[in-house]
Amino acid sequence: MTQRWTPSWKQGFARSQAESAFPNLWTNLRGLWAPALGPTGVQLFDVSGQRNHGAITDMDPATDWVPGDPRVGGYALEFVANQDNRVIIPVGNDALNISGDFAIVALINPGVIAENDYVFHHVGGAGEGFDGYSLDFTNSDGLRFYDGQNFINGDNNTLSVGTWHCVAVSIAGTAATIWVDGSPAGSGTAGSQRAFSGLAHIGAAGFDLFMYTGKIAFIAIYSRCLAPSEIQHLSRNHLAMLRRRSRFPVSVPAAPTGAIMNQFQASNLGADLFNGTLI
Repeated sequence: MTQRWTPSWKQGFARSQAESAFPNLWTNLRGLWAPALGPTGVQLFDVSGQRNHGAITDMDPATDWVPGDPRVGGYALEFVANQDNRVIIPVGNDALNISGDFAIVALINPGVIAENDYVFHHVGGAGEGFDGYSLDFTNSDGLRFYDGQNFINGDNNTLSVGTWHCVAVSIAGTAATIWVDGSPAGSGTAGSQRAFSGLAHIGAAGFDLFMYTGKIAFIAIYSRCLAPSEIQHLSRNHLAMLRRRSRFPVSVPAAPTGAIMNQFQASNLGADLFNGTLI
């Protein structure tokens, strides 16, 4: 029987496709950062198994872990643009270098909706410029995705400040579709995503500009195009793939704590961050 409680660090969660009640949502999963699981100090773990863990940078773990979407429970990280809040992910493998079919899904509650307020950015090899792919907004309350070559703009007036939205972009071949809360909200023609082994950023562009303001509870990246039914499933329950097949809690390590890291420290953690000892 599927576990009934919300997956969390305290209650336990599925750590692999074999443990998940919804194993299809693990297929080609390349990154999964889920603040919704609960506070983990100044680290944000990649629980996809790819081990591209992030350093929560210029944020206060005492105040920036906040309640998440009340519809599903859990937590979120709250970002404030003028405080340079961001998560820096020193990608140590090719998990995010995706040149074919692609999908990104995120649960966000924007405090501001403006062009170049970056929810996610995987940058080029030099860590600068617009190489790679990014998720941000248009100036007309819509979602925008950039794949390194083309912009795909979502429909206007599909996002609201102070509201929880499950947003997604799915790409099959060159056909890109933007989704908001389980419904199509724009489409366009994608190029090939130019992704390299550079840093990834949550809540900011890769060159520490264009900061996001608002809350983020979940980001997942896939090297395949998600089916509409899968996107709709995640819009109803963004932690679906983390639900265990059986209803018993598991022993999990205590959430780590530590001092706030500045950008220099975070950027030099290296590809072997935490050496895979926790995830």
